[in-house]
Amino acid sequence: MYTENKIKFKLGNIETEWVENNVGVRQGCVISPTLFNIFMEELIARIRRLGGGVKIGGIKIGALGYADDLVVLTNTVEEMIRVLEVLDQYGKEWDVKFSGGKCKIMECTDVDRRNQWVLGDDILEIVNKYKYLGVEIRKGDGKLKGMIRNNESKAGKVAGLIRNTTWRCSNKYEVGRVLWKGVGVPRCLYGAEVLGFTQAEVNKLEKVQRQVGRLSLGAKKYTANEAIGGELGWSTMDERIAKIKIGYEVKIKGLEENRWLKKVYEE
Repeated sequence: MYTENKIKFKLGNIETEWVENNVGVRQGCVISPTLFNIFMEELIARIRRLGGGVKIGGIKIGALGYADDLVVLTNTVEEMIRVLEVLDQYGKEWDVKFSGGKCKIMECTDVDRRNQWVLGDDILEIVNKYKYLGVEIRKGDGKLKGMIRNNESKAGKVAGLIRNTTWRCSNKYEVGRVLWKGVGVPRCLYGAEVLGFTQAEVNKLEKVQRQVGRLSLGAKKYTANEAIGGELGWSTMDERIAKIKIGYEVKIKGLEENRWLKKVYEE
């Protein structure tokens, strides 16, 4: 793909001659993600040809790929064994190394369990929860309550960060507002599109938001919540969550009928 691709190395005042380079791609080259997608697409195609996966909306979903993350879904032990064999063969064929430390197995039911799963020379760890694209999924009912608790914890940490940052600022309100909206809200509402919040959980997030508001305004501890909310003009957590969910639903309904996300939503 490259012609006359040459590189040189420089360390301090020492500089090498130009040498030909026939391995890899240039740093920042736009062809890098394209090449990676070609490799990933071939691997996913092989997994799909096995005919396994979880049936949703009349189709079977056997693999989900995003960037360099890959999730494989199977209904039976036999299906997973075949998929692991495909992964191992693909790795040997294209000199691709799968990280045994990062690859995990989550058995969603206790039916037909195995004591050991192997990918190449690695024994894969069996886990009860797994984080994919920042969302933690737990074994069993598949609920995302652990994700909500993590978001609550992150919100508290951001509030502490804002407290430590704004105390030495001349414009506490502006700094606090920017940090909360730019860092705090995205962290505590990450994944809100699919999370089922109870009112108690929303109230916890709202309490943290009011604490940040008090810090930003320099208000006293016993200043009425209504006064804080009125002065800030911020959306409540209930309003923020509602906007996120409505926007997500509108996006899904605008997708083509053959998109997996839409099929899962309608199922």
